[in-house]
Amino acid sequence: MLKGQYGGNGRTARCRWSCLPVCGLLLLGLAGCGSSGSLGLWDSITMSLEKRELEKQGYTEQAEMLEDGQVTDEEFREAFDLMAECLVAADVEILGPWVNPVDGVRLDFSAVFDDGVDHETARETVQSCWLPYWDSVSAWYVDTHPHVMDPPLRELVAECLEEKGYVLTGDEMSVEDFAGPDRRKDPVGRPSATKSCVTDVINETDLYGDQAITIAYDF
Repeated sequence: MLKGQYGGNGRTARCRWSCLPVCGLLLLGLAGCGSSGSLGLWDSITMSLEKRELEKQGYTEQAEMLEDGQVTDEEFREAFDLMAECLVAADVEILGPWVNPVDGVRLDFSAVFDDGVDHETARETVQSCWLPYWDSVSAWYVDTHPHVMDPPLRELVAECLEEKGYVLTGDEMSVEDFAGPDRRKDPVGRPSATKSCVTDVINETDLYGDQAITIAYDF
C-alpha cells in the first residue's frame, strides 16, 4: 500500500513540488508562499489572466470560481470535493481533509493507493485531479486569507524560540509573526530558528498524530 500525504498550496508555490520518501510513505506537497488580505491591482490582473488560462485548458469549474475575483469558503471546499471525487473515481482512498495547523487555512489530506502503485504513478494520478479541480482555487484561497497558527502549536513554537534566546511579544499569531518583521531581508537567525521550531514540534510531538501536515512559509 502506498500512502501519499498532500497539502494545499499558496499561489507562488505551485511550481515547486517536493517529493520525499519517508519511512515507506510518499510525502508530496507544495511548499512556498502564502499571504493574507484582499487582492491588489496586480493580483486582480493575475487572477484574470489565470482564469483565461484555466478556460483554455478546460478547467471550467475553477475558472468559474475565479470569475468574481475572489475565492469564498464554499468555493474552496467545493473545489476540494471535486478533486476528491476525481481521485475516488480513480480508485484512490482519501483520508481527510483537515485544516493545516501551521497557517489555519490550507486543507491537508492523505491519499492511499493500492499495492503495486509506484510513486510516479501516484504522483501523476493526484496531479490529474489536483490540476483541473483544486490547484488554482486552493492557491488563491491560501494567498488571500489570514494565516493563524493552531494555539497548541503556537504555544510550543513560542517556547522553542524562547529557549533559543529569542524575545517574543506574546502577540505572535502566525509563523510569519514568529519569524519577525525582517524575515525577508535577513532569513538567517530568527526566521531559520522559526522554521526549525515549527518542524521539530510537528515531527517530535503527538499533537496531530499521523495527519499529513504541510509546512510552508512566505520567507
